[in-house]
Formats: sequence, structure tokens, C-alpha cells
Amino acid sequence: MSGGYPVRVWLLWVPAGLLLLLAVVLYGYGRFGGTTPDEADPYRWRPPAPLVISHHPGLTEASWCQVNPDAGEPRTFQSSRSRSGSLRIQVERAWFDGEANVFCQRAKLLTGPLGRFADQWFVAAFLALVVAAISAPVLRRYRRRHPAPEPAPPPVAPDGSATLVVDAH
Repeated sequence: MSGGYPVRVWLLWVPAGLLLLLAVVLYGYGRFGGTTPDEADPYRWRPPAPLVISHHPGLTEASWCQVNPDAGEPRTFQSSRSRSGSLRIQVERAWFDGEANVFCQRAKLLTGPLGRFADQWFVAAFLALVVAAISAPVLRRYRRRHPAPEPAPPPVAPDGSATLVVDAH
């Protein structure tokens, strides 16, 4: 590949960029996505799908979700702002048989297809950095083996003076 980066570097940068994009999408979904079901309109949790709770940063009060199974012990999942000042994604598995009603206050449920992966945004960002870091030695080795060509000296007239070349385009 003349004048650009070698194919090996592109083959590393493309997955790194895609992993970084995935990390941004997962973090954004965890931070801004989801719904907040209330007691009047609860979310119906149907295991074996996990319950993914997003406790948002910047709230001064605790956020929580109450799970009331049809058959089993109810539980409350709470996050205090004093414990965590940043986005906190909590993934819970069912401890009961059947289904449950879930309602929340200041917490959001991530119920979409990305919900079960939203807590993996940091892993995707870390992998993107690792893949990008691996490409640095490959690029350095390529540049050592294929140095940039020196610019050609200006043409010299027979009398020794430099001639001016004008591009007619």
C-alpha cells in the first residue's frame, strides 16, 4: 500500500474502531436508554432473561427497583449516590419461579436487546485500546522498513540555475 498505512495496521484499526464504537453505544444505552416503570404500570419480568438496572450518575437520592414475583420473595435493589458517583449497571438473575412485576424510582430498566450487554461497555473500550496498542509496533516496523521517499530535488538547467516547473493543470 503506497503512501498510506499497511494493510496489517488497517486490519487492527478497523476492529479497534468498531470495539470503541460498541463501547460508546453500550455506555450511551446504559446512561440514556431504558424505561422507568412505576407501580401503576410495572414492567413484567420474564426469566430467564436477566433484569438489568441502570443507576444513573448525578442523582442525589438513592435509586431503586422493587421486584414482586408471582411466587417467591420480593426484593429491592438499591444504589446510593454516596457509594457510586458514576453510571452503575446492575444485572440480576431470577431467584424465583415464574414471572414478576418490577417498578422503579430514579433507576431505569434496560429491556432492549442491548440491555444484557450494557454492563460490558468498559470491556469493549479496554479491548479497543489493546487492539490499537498492538497496531503501534506493527506501524513502527512498517515505517522502519519502508521509509518515506525523499522529495526530488528541483530540476537544474544546463547552466546550473534551478528551473521553475509550472503545472499546467
